[in-house]
Amino acid sequence: MTDIPAIAEIAHARGALVIDDNTWATALFHRSLDQGVDISMQAATKYIGGHSDIMFGTISANAKAWPLLAEGIRLLGVCAGPDDVFLALRGTRTLSVRLAQHYRSGLEMARWLATRPEVLEVWHPALESHPGHAIWKRDFTGATGLFSIVLKPVPQKAVDALLDTVKLFGMAFRGAASKASSSRSTAIPTAPRPNGRPAGRRCGSTSAWRMSTTSRPISIAVLRR
Repeated sequence: MTDIPAIAEIAHARGALVIDDNTWATALFHRSLDQGVDISMQAATKYIGGHSDIMFGTISANAKAWPLLAEGIRLLGVCAGPDDVFLALRGTRTLSVRLAQHYRSGLEMARWLATRPEVLEVWHPALESHPGHAIWKRDFTGATGLFSIVLKPVPQKAVDALLDTVKLFGMAFRGAASKASSSRSTAIPTAPRPNGRPAGRRCGSTSAWRMSTTSRPISIAVLRR
């Protein structure tokens, strides 16, 4: 978990703006602007839309940053289609109910996975064992259904077989559904670290850095049940 208030304090002291992506928590579970963020964005296609039927995004800003955004919007002619706006508004009517269930279902599954002998780590900030749990508890009022696990070292073909045979989860590409993906197909290798450790891997669906090149991180998104 990122300590956003600490980052905002340092950035503002040097005259920089702070921008965050609040898609995972939404404004319902994380009030970005109240914690020092100047510009907050969301991929509303996901939780706000909630039905995999729109391509939509939101951007919010404080009084300091909004004039810059407004001018950019005016010059670029950015606007959302009326049908997408209608569907996004539809999604906001049920957002609190859906996210509450996401929170319960995701945490229940995370706790179960933490007991499995095949699992090395569970990356869910609402778990007390997560290294960022204290920050999450301080800054967030809930969690959604997207989290990751790291399996104990196994051949990639074993991970492929697992993903090929799951019945309740589909393969993760995009949209609102219960799904899973291996970091091998969505990972972006990073540059080697100065301390000589292996390069991390970043899974595009979770924005979580993978520090192990032998274990197999699996990203999991839990649809409400």
